[in-house]
Amino acid sequence: MINWQFLLFLRSYKQLMRRCLFLFGFLFLVIQELSSRHIIGGDFSYTCLSIDNRQNTFTISCTLKVYRDCNGGGALFDNPATIGIFRIEDPSNYTFISKEDAPLVSSRLLANNNPCVQVPGNVCVEEGVYIFRKTLPLSNKSYYISYQRCCRNETISNIILPGDQGGVYFMEITPDGQRLCNNSPKFKTFPPILICQGLPLNYDHSVTDQEGDLVTYEFCSPFTAGGKAGSMEGPPGGSAMDCDGVTPDPIRCKPPFQTVQFRAPTYTRNSPLGGSPPVALNPTTGSIFGTPNTLGQFVVGVCIKEYRNGVLLSITQRDFQFNVINCVSNLDATVQADSVEVSGEFVINSCGKNSVSIINQSTQESFIKTYDWVFDINGQIQQFNTKDVTVNFPGPGTYKGKMYLNKADAQCNDSADITVKVLPGLNADFSFKYDTCVAGPVTFTDLSISQAGNITNWNWTF
Repeated sequence: MINWQFLLFLRSYKQLMRRCLFLFGFLFLVIQELSSRHIIGGDFSYTCLSIDNRQNTFTISCTLKVYRDCNGGGALFDNPATIGIFRIEDPSNYTFISKEDAPLVSSRLLANNNPCVQVPGNVCVEEGVYIFRKTLPLSNKSYYISYQRCCRNETISNIILPGDQGGVYFMEITPDGQRLCNNSPKFKTFPPILICQGLPLNYDHSVTDQEGDLVTYEFCSPFTAGGKAGSMEGPPGGSAMDCDGVTPDPIRCKPPFQTVQFRAPTYTRNSPLGGSPPVALNPTTGSIFGTPNTLGQFVVGVCIKEYRNGVLLSITQRDFQFNVINCVSNLDATVQADSVEVSGEFVINSCGKNSVSIINQSTQESFIKTYDWVFDINGQIQQFNTKDVTVNFPGPGTYKGKMYLNKADAQCNDSADITVKVLPGLNADFSFKYDTCVAGPVTFTDLSISQAGNITNWNWTF
C-alpha cells in the first residue's frame, strides 16, 4: 500500500533542500564579495608549448601569481581568476579576444626572508598561483593578457586613495615573440616582505630566461583598475563585475588602463620610496638598492622588457608592495667584560697577563652565521673568525677592537666595540717565620712583585 502522505512529505522536503542549497550557494557568493581589501601585488609569465604553422597558431601556458595581505578580514583569492586577452591595435585601441577562467592551483604563506628581524604580528603575505593554457592565432599585433582586481591596502603611503582602487597585472607578447615560440622571463623571488628603515637595501630583483635573452629593468607606474562596487565597503546597487567593482569583467573593462597617482613630488614612479638619494633600480642587473629612510607601505612597479638580437619579444610588469619598518634585531652582540660604558663599549681588564681570552656571549645563536674580530695592536691589524678569541698583546696598554656578527649581511648584523686594558702585573705574596717550639711572635716578610714601580702601600689583615 502506497503511503501518499509520506511521498508528499518527501517531495516537499526535497524542494526545501533545493531551496536551502541554492540559498547557501548564493550566500557563499555574497560572502566571497563582502571584502575588497588587501591585494598587494602580482605578475604574469608564460611558456610557449607549441607552434602550428599549418593552422597559424601558437599555444602557451600562462602563470599568474597574486599576492595578498592575509592579516585577517581581507579579500580571499579569486577561484577562478578571470583573465582578459586582448589584441593591441594601437596604443589607445585594444580588441577583446577572450575571457579565461584560470583555476587557483596552489597557495602558500611567504616567510620573512630576513630572519634576523623580529616580524610585527600584523604582517602576513600569501601567494596564490593560477595556471591556464591558451591557443591563439599568430598575429602581426601584440597580445595583451591581464588580470584586474581590487583593492589595495588603505595604509599605502605613496599613492592617492589606495584603498579605493585595485591593480592590473599584465604581460604583452609581441608578434616576434609569437613567431619564435618564445618563453617569457620569470622573476626569481618575491621582494622582501620587510625592509629596514635606515639600513642598506640590495635586493636582487632579476629574472631567469630560458633562452638567455637580453632583459632590461625599469621602474614604471603600476596600473589601477576596479573599485569597491559589489563589496561590503562599496556603494549600494553596484556589481562586482562593473569596471568600478572588485572583479571587473574584461569584456566591458578593456585596456588601456589608468596608472596610480603618486603623491608627488615626494613620491614618483622613479622614486616610489622617496628619500634623498632615492632607492634606485639597476636597469641591467635588476638590483634594487639604496637606503630607505621613511617608514610606511609603498607601491612599486617594475617593468621588464625582453629582447633577442635587438627585437622586442615581451613586456611584463610586476606590481608589489614594500613594507619599511623600524627593525628590531634578533641579534645582540655581547662579550664577557669587567664593565660596559654608557656608549655600549665593553671594557676588559687584564692585570699582568698579556694573553687575553675573550668569551663571546652573543645571542641568538640560531641567527648568527659568521663571527669576525678586528683588533688594532699598535697600528697592526689582527683579525679572527672564531666564536671566542685569545689575543696576545705585546705588553701593558689600551687596545681597541670590534666584534662583528654576520658582517657581510647588510640586513642581519650587529657589532660590539671592545677596549682591552692590559695593566702592569701586581703579584701579592709573603713568607713567614716562627719558632715551632716556643709560643712567640711570627715574622711576616713581604714578597710581592710589581711591574709598575715600587710598592708604596701595604695593608695586612689577620
